[in-house]
Amino acid sequence: MYITLRLSVSQKGHDVFILDCIRTFLKGGHISPSINIHNINDVKKVDRVMRYYSLGNNNRIQNIIDIMENSPLFTTKMDNFAL
Repeated sequence: MYITLRLSVSQKGHDVFILDCIRTFLKGGHISPSINIHNINDVKKVDRVMRYYSLGNNNRIQNIIDIMENSPLFTTKMDNFAL
């Protein structure tokens, strides 16, 4: 048995730039579905939820844990982080 740590953040398609900022800040990860986020026409066509996700990169996961511990959420989402 093993544990895989994963971060997933969802936004409406027109907010894909927020996901790109998260990907840049964390130095990696993926945005799905894959589109050219720098082409405004492609972004306008997205009529669904976009997701940023990061799997299994220990350095990135540790950075996420550090951020969550130093800047805790004050919503019910914090329950998802509690170990």
